[in-house]
Amino acid sequence: MTIGELFTHLESKTISGLDLVEQALGQPRVINTLVEGLFAQDVRVQYECSGLLGLVSLAAPAKLYPHFNSLQDAAAGPDKVLGADARRILGHVARVDTQQKFDPSL
Repeated sequence: MTIGELFTHLESKTISGLDLVEQALGQPRVINTLVEGLFAQDVRVQYECSGLLGLVSLAAPAKLYPHFNSLQDAAAGPDKVLGADARRILGHVARVDTQQKFDPSL
């Protein structure tokens, strides 16, 4: 699913954010799309993806562990709101940090 398809579904109300999160838990490509969305040109896309990834991080933080580096990049980016969201998500992902990637100073 591409970012465009994702937002077409959300805007048309054919899928709810909760349904999308449930899909994401079973389909890594949906999670990949949401992570890519953190770096989209459109701020609205970034924030929407961040919110959905926040829900995924609560439900299944291990699903986001492969994206640890991308989440760190988003946390260090220039957008303070997106950075705070990414740090919150990383806090949830840190619970399943088996490779000691998480820097507690974050």
